[in-house]
Amino acid sequence: ASPVLPGASTCLTELRSLARPAELPELSNERLLALAAASSTNASLNSRGELYPRGLDARRALKLSQGAIAGLGSIDRTTRRRAFTVTELRERMAQRYPDAKPLPDAPECIPMVREVLGAETEYDAARGLFLVRAAEAMTVQSGSGSRPTMYVTQLGAQPIDAHQQALQRANAFSHEIGIALADKRLLVLRVQPKAFGPAVAQIAKAFSLRPVSIDALFVEALREVAAQKGIDFAKIYAADAAWPDGPESAKLRAVLEIIRREHVTPALLFPAEPILVSDWGLLFRYDMLSLYTELRDACGSGAHPGALCVLPADDAEQSIVLDGHTFPEFDQSRVLPVPSAWLRLTATATIS
Repeated sequence: ASPVLPGASTCLTELRSLARPAELPELSNERLLALAAASSTNASLNSRGELYPRGLDARRALKLSQGAIAGLGSIDRTTRRRAFTVTELRERMAQRYPDAKPLPDAPECIPMVREVLGAETEYDAARGLFLVRAAEAMTVQSGSGSRPTMYVTQLGAQPIDAHQQALQRANAFSHEIGIALADKRLLVLRVQPKAFGPAVAQIAKAFSLRPVSIDALFVEALREVAAQKGIDFAKIYAADAAWPDGPESAKLRAVLEIIRREHVTPALLFPAEPILVSDWGLLFRYDMLSLYTELRDACGSGAHPGALCVLPADDAEQSIVLDGHTFPEFDQSRVLPVPSAWLRLTATATIS
C-alpha cells in the first residue's frame, strides 16, 4: 500500500476524468467525493477530503495520523516526557480516519506505537501512559501529505529537552498548516486569548495569508454604506445599541444585508489568495454565522484558495465560545490549537 493517501485534488482529477451520465447534474467537489465514497464498497471519506480504505489497518492509520498526533498529550511532571493514554491516541486517530480499524489496547499496541513514534517511546503500564522522550529521525506523514518532511534529527538515546520538544510541536503545526493550504482546505485555529493579537499577525506573516478582520470589514462597510445613502452614523450606533428589537432594527437589518452581500461575502468566499479570518464577533451579533458554513463549503469546492479561521479559546475548552455563542464547528479534526511554542519560536525567528 502507498505510504500516503491521494489528496482530494488527486481524487477529484481522477473522478472528473470519468464519463458523467447525461442525467447526472454537475456536482460540487464535496458532493462528488461523497458520492464516490457512498458508491464504493470499501472506501470512506474523511473531513480532509481523503478517500481511504474502510477498515484501514490500525498500523497504517497510525502512520498516516502522525501530523495529527505530534502534539498529543501533555508533559508529565514526573518524567518530563510527553504523556498520553491509549484512549487519547485512539480517539485522535479516529478523528482523522473514523472508519479505520481501532488501535488495539496495550500491550498489543505497544510495538506498533514504538515503530511509528520511535524506539525511545516507553509505556508506563502502572499509569497506562505512553511516554515520548526522544524524537527519532522521523518523517511526519499526514494522510495525503505527499511531501513528508524531515523535521528533527537523530537524537540517539539522549532525552529530548524542552527546546527540542517545543521545536517538534512547532514544526508539526507548521506541517499541518502547510498541508491544509496546499489542499485549499479550511482550518479553525484556537489561540490562547492573551496571545490572540500577536498570533494573528504572526500566522499571517508566516504563511503569507491576507488578513481579513470581519469586525473591521463590517465597520468600514457600515461607514461606506452610510455615506452613500446619507445615513447619520449616530443613528446606526443607536440602532445597534437597541439590536435586535429596537425601533430601527429593521432598517439596520436592511443595511447589514447590503454589507453581507456586497462586502463580507466577496471577501470571504471569493478572495484571490488564501486568507486568515479573525474577529467574528459581529457575525455572532447579527446572526450571520451561516457565512462560516458557506466559507467551509467553498473551501471544499476546489475553487477557493483556502482559509484559516483564528479564534480565541482556552485549551481546556471543549468548544469555542465567543460572547456567549458557540462557534459552529463540530468536526474537531478541522480544529487545530496553535502551540505556544510555535508562537514563541516564530516571534524569535528560530523556526526554519
